Amino acid sequence: MSNYRKWLLSEVELWLNQGIIDSEQANKISTLYPYQADTNWGKIVFAGIGSVIFGLGIILVFAYNWQDMHRFTKLGVVLLSVAITHGIGFYYSHDQSAHKKVGESLHLLGTMLFGAGIWLVAQVYHIDEHYPNALFVWALGALLIAWLLPSLSHTILALGLVFLWHWFEVFEFHSRNHFAIWLVLAAILPLAWRLRSRGTVLLTCCLTIFSYSASYIIVADSNEETLFNVIIALSGSMIIGSFLASKSYFPQSQNIIRFVGVSVFAVLLFIFSFSEFDDAFFAQPISQVTTLTWLYYCLPIVLLSTALFFVLARFRHALEDKIDLIEILLVSVTCYIAFISAFSSLGLYGIAWIIYSLLFLAYSIVLIYRGTRYLRWQPTTLGGLMLASYTFARFMDLFDSLLWRGMAFLVVGAMLFGIGLYYSRQKQLAEQRGGATND
Repeated sequence: MSNYRKWLLSEVELWLNQGIIDSEQANKISTLYPYQADTNWGKIVFAGIGSVIFGLGIILVFAYNWQDMHRFTKLGVVLLSVAITHGIGFYYSHDQSAHKKVGESLHLLGTMLFGAGIWLVAQVYHIDEHYPNALFVWALGALLIAWLLPSLSHTILALGLVFLWHWFEVFEFHSRNHFAIWLVLAAILPLAWRLRSRGTVLLTCCLTIFSYSASYIIVADSNEETLFNVIIALSGSMIIGSFLASKSYFPQSQNIIRFVGVSVFAVLLFIFSFSEFDDAFFAQPISQVTTLTWLYYCLPIVLLSTALFFVLARFRHALEDKIDLIEILLVSVTCYIAFISAFSSLGLYGIAWIIYSLLFLAYSIVLIYRGTRYLRWQPTTLGGLMLASYTFARFMDLFDSLLWRGMAFLVVGAMLFGIGLYYSRQKQLAEQRGGATND
């Protein structure tokens, strides 16, 4: 049991004894944070590395004698090695087993042999196939085992294989590869949710943005300048969706989804604040934009609008304070402006960077206020870095006078210093209130 849950249960018991909550409320609070066995990353990493190395050793042994073996013998060796390894793995993976990690390592070894077998069978029968398909089949095999066990290591392996498969399809063969996006959203993301693995949710969110962006580059063709407009809408959807995740049965995922969304959103908003990037619009009239490009471009803003509807209309209780509502509205407005700025006929070219600059500064202030109010160092630090980066990058261009530049740095530096002092003071007050309550 994690130290956090031990602390929470002790606090719940204290509140119950003091009559602050009743037994039913205590049970509901405990249910929101169910017991999770601590993930032993040391065992997972070393067992995974050991399985991979052992599998490579077996492959090299077979490769040494490969030319002297009959093709049916080769096929039998491949199939038997995979079947035996997974069979022993299932034996050690049953519910009453005391060696589940051993079973998962054997399954991982079997999946590695399955991947090697795909290439070996293709070599035996001289199959001249589109080679990224082998990565796709391998990923499906890893996903199947990940769902059956379930297995964290196989989920991570599937993420890596899908990434490689999509990379080669898009950047080597210039294929749109729509299926990769749906595979991530429909198969890997629910699996990460089922495992309640924050690290896997993080990787899945990153892979979602990558796979969608890579496919859009091929789909958009001559309109790839609008890629940033698409990505900022995706990141905005994650920020708003994180508030919905806080009310799911895996509330710990909120911070992970929010981390990815805010990080990407802040970087892109910073890029949009430069006039050099003020030409992110369709290079051709709307009537000449293909239907597929239009669908890809509109889907992220549809996702954002859907998440916005649910947060504002159905899950208002997910918002802790008005600052959450302000952030949601600011993010939404930014994404909608990015969406319409791609249409040059609307006349935002030349002034969009000014709007983005104001939104960037406003968002940095929102993050700082949010961090100092809830005593969270991550948004406070990010907001401070955003202000500092904007000062260094922009005031060197806007002011020619050294005096004005110096004044700008002094003002922003004093603001950051004051924010740090205020945050420390608020934290001390919170600790004192907590100590007085315990006494």
